[in-house]
Amino acid sequence: MINKYYVHMFLWIVLLSLLLSGCSQRINIENATFNLTLGLDKKGKNLYYYSVSPIFNEDAPKKVETHEVKADSIRNARNFFDASSIGLLTTAKLQQVLIGRELLESHDVFPLLDVLYRDVTSASNANVLMVDGPVKDVIMFEAKNRPRLPIYLGQLIDSTAV
Repeated sequence: MINKYYVHMFLWIVLLSLLLSGCSQRINIENATFNLTLGLDKKGKNLYYYSVSPIFNEDAPKKVETHEVKADSIRNARNFFDASSIGLLTTAKLQQVLIGRELLESHDVFPLLDVLYRDVTSASNANVLMVDGPVKDVIMFEAKNRPRLPIYLGQLIDSTAV
């Protein structure tokens, strides 16, 4: 017969190992860059990708960090964004995907967005919006009396939704 002491000890060890193993995926907010808005556009025959991420440092002169890259896929663009961002890039909090009208009219965008929906850490409930004009104009928009662009876009969409 097995001693109750050993059973309790075994259960405590299993419980502690399960609780402690969840901490390995933790990323400190200071070491992360949250991509909240992603833009896709076409200029001529080239695809351009844009990234908007908030900056949490109070002393920073800008509230958001924006990047633009010419690439053939989101995966290649993400490699550039990750290399040029302040911290480790994550799309877990993605709120909006902006797609230019010219790109929508000339390409099937679902293969381009496939990476976002196959990534388990990515938010699959991001709003997908068409931009009638250059996506860069929306991404680079800076309003002094408005919140950060991703938050402002979210509020704008929520207030106009019927």
